[in-house]
Amino acid sequence: MGNADKERDFWETKAAAGVYVAIEAIGPDPSMWDGAQLESDLQRILRAIDLNKNDSTRILDLGCGIGRVAIPLAQRLAVRSDRPWDVIGVDISDSMLRYAAARDRALPNPSVYDWVLCDGRTLPRYGPLALTYSLLTLQHIPRDAAADYIRQIGEQTPLGGALLFQTLEGTGGDFLWNEMTEDFATEICGAAGFEVVEFERVKSNTADNVTAIWVTGVRT
Repeated sequence: MGNADKERDFWETKAAAGVYVAIEAIGPDPSMWDGAQLESDLQRILRAIDLNKNDSTRILDLGCGIGRVAIPLAQRLAVRSDRPWDVIGVDISDSMLRYAAARDRALPNPSVYDWVLCDGRTLPRYGPLALTYSLLTLQHIPRDAAADYIRQIGEQTPLGGALLFQTLEGTGGDFLWNEMTEDFATEICGAAGFEVVEFERVKSNTADNVTAIWVTGVRT
């Protein structure tokens, strides 16, 4: 499954260099990550939450980084009247998690349930899960590790629960950009008990104009 330590060292080195802004704004327009792009991401996640048909209130952000999505999502869910929701951020970088937690605590109403350090291959046991989402993370790990994460998510997701992940299609030839295709995404979801209900390709508004793929699944 590749070298998770190498991946952790890569992100910790970036964190030590103080590139939190670069992580949030990697495209030509820095506002994209806290403006229209963030709103688009949140709307996709909220639609995936609405697909959930089990009784769980737990939502897992796999590869949460500095909480770019987890924090505003938790705040938005806090004002929803349907049920209380617990958003849990999971990442391989301890530095980014500490930064995320500090950002959340600095708000008038901190709202993320927990920030959890993982080893880059093992999903923390926080089930049963209503939804797991992962944005621009799975392309950074080997294909077999991505498949195993989806399997572990399936194990913690009761029938009717949802899965949403965004990744980049194709491969850049190094350990930070591993191949993810429609066929492979459908295969690993099916093996984990998720029926893919939506698959969408979107050109990314980044400097290299890559294609992002969005996969939505429901546990059957």
